[in-house]
Amino acid sequence: MLSIRRVLFPTDFSDGAKRAFPQAAYLADWHDAELHVLNVTGRHLHDYEETKERFPFSDDTLAGWLRRPSKSISGSKWPDLEALPITQTQVESAEPAERVVDYTEDEDIDLVVMGTHGRTGLDRVLLGSVAERVLRQSPKPVFVVKPDRKSLVPASKTEAAATQK
Repeated sequence: MLSIRRVLFPTDFSDGAKRAFPQAAYLADWHDAELHVLNVTGRHLHDYEETKERFPFSDDTLAGWLRRPSKSISGSKWPDLEALPITQTQVESAEPAERVVDYTEDEDIDLVVMGTHGRTGLDRVLLGSVAERVLRQSPKPVFVVKPDRKSLVPASKTEAAATQK
């Protein structure tokens, strides 16, 4: 059985990442694991200080992402962010997929949970997909959350809820 002690949530602060964060937090909480939050400022962004202002990297941002989003999952048990050990790292300039994979090895990460922009076809070919590159290169399991999909968070933190179909 896979032992999960550290969960990595790489984020670019996009809507796709916002949808993946509750999944990452829930899985970390379920397994009593540390949650690592990683933001890589791509090499194409030259002004790091301006980027930091555009993409606020704080506990308040993460807490806002964890708020119950709608009635559709109102019975769900959401993790208590204050009780969850969170490590935040912001990297100034690197190729995002490469840095995410390196981070999994450097920090002995057991599971990566990340969002995707949902690009297809020519957009994906031209713009690339960080999630796809991480999936291909990571030696660790990667859980990708697609945009505009319902959350798959069990209604309770019981063994039955985790295995129920």
